[in-house]
Amino acid sequence: MGKLGTFFRAIHQQPLGTFEHAYATAFFYGSIVAVVVHGGFIPLFLWLNVPGLALFNVFSVGIWLLVIRWHLRGCFSAGMTLAAIEVMAHAIAAVYFLGLFSGFHYFALALPFVIFIVPGWGMRRKFAVLVLAGVAYTALVILGYNRQAVDIPYQDWIHFINAIAIFAIVGVIAFLHTSVVNRREQELRDKSEAARLNEARLRLALKGGGLVGFDWELLTRRIRLTDTHLFPGGLFSDTTDIPIRRLLRVIDPKEYAAALDFVDRVQAGQVESFNREFHIYPEDGECIWMEMQGAVAERDRHGDPLRICGTFRDVTEQRLNDARLKRLTDELKYQALHDSLTGVLNRGAILKALDKELARCERENEQLSVVLLDIDNFKSINDSHGHLVGDEILIGVVERLLSVLRPYDHFGRYGGEEFLIIAPSREAIRELPERLRHVVASRPFETSIGALAVTLSAGVAFSSAHPTRDALIAAADNALYEAKCGGRNQVVVV
Repeated sequence: MGKLGTFFRAIHQQPLGTFEHAYATAFFYGSIVAVVVHGGFIPLFLWLNVPGLALFNVFSVGIWLLVIRWHLRGCFSAGMTLAAIEVMAHAIAAVYFLGLFSGFHYFALALPFVIFIVPGWGMRRKFAVLVLAGVAYTALVILGYNRQAVDIPYQDWIHFINAIAIFAIVGVIAFLHTSVVNRREQELRDKSEAARLNEARLRLALKGGGLVGFDWELLTRRIRLTDTHLFPGGLFSDTTDIPIRRLLRVIDPKEYAAALDFVDRVQAGQVESFNREFHIYPEDGECIWMEMQGAVAERDRHGDPLRICGTFRDVTEQRLNDARLKRLTDELKYQALHDSLTGVLNRGAILKALDKELARCERENEQLSVVLLDIDNFKSINDSHGHLVGDEILIGVVERLLSVLRPYDHFGRYGGEEFLIIAPSREAIRELPERLRHVVASRPFETSIGALAVTLSAGVAFSSAHPTRDALIAAADNALYEAKCGGRNQVVVV
């Protein structure tokens, strides 16, 4: 009953006047009528003691039940074939029981079904043949009875009317089918034109947005592009349907292995969606940075991906802007942490480094030292020779100090002509300040006004005695003050 209800709903959901509605309604309900009529003949012929005809009607009921069953399954051509076989069996029986001329009517009944299922014939041809066959049948019936000079018997009138009705029904079905097919062909043409226009609009929209659409067929390993204008050097200008290996050949050789691995994972169905970027290097043209975004658009009945759709986008300008922005950000960050003249850490950065080192030493139970350096008589250099020469001296002193400092020492300009060094006690720290003093005083500095001799004084303090930042710097400053008072060009450790 579920299938029957589904079929009834399917019939009445078809638009009125269409081939589907006419065919499904007429033939299906006609099949039900045939089952009822032939089923009623079975007890009648048994009562008349004609078991042969009763058995024949059992056969007819079985055939029409099969016709209904196949219609419920959607096998309309098979159902029409069974109907033709059943009517032809009637014709043979009529010839046997009633004579050749009476059987002729049943052959006529079968003819529309036979014409309808002829393979290779279009509905126009079937409709024309049905009309001609109906006219010929009518003419033969009239001429045949006139030649016999007898009135048409009642039962032959019934057969005649049935045959004409069958011709008419099947002819109308064929005519409706032809008109519907024509209408559907026009609808298909309209839809095809609309699809073409939509595709053209989509192509223009993608192009206007700097995009190229793609359709990646995983079975054929080919990519269809909506356009090729993004690809430099005339790449793919000959076709928009390219093998995936052709795309791989123009990718940066440094990225080829990663790109090949990505393609293999996509082909294996391991990627649901993606956003990849790679360089494209044409044989003659400028390298560009291409972004490829896509996702699975179609799967087979096992859930494996068949097609991936997405877009290509030229992100070269965006990546160049990103690089410029990164350089600018790095430069601003550098300027925020470093002294603009000497390039070493500025006061804020060196104090922050000192806080981190003190925290580390407390965690790891270690100690560090700070060295506070001051260029001797620097004010008199500025007053006597000007600030430009003073700057030259500052730069020169920093270069010499850096040549002595270790990689893990922190070095910054504390202020004016003062410098602060954070030295973890990983080796004899008492030797480092003396080497720093010596490298500065060892030879004069070449400046724009000639050679100038420069010395410096240093104060050293240890975190083991002064665990806080302020206390540590104050102790180093006191030691520096003692070095200054003691005659300069010396190191004092507290």
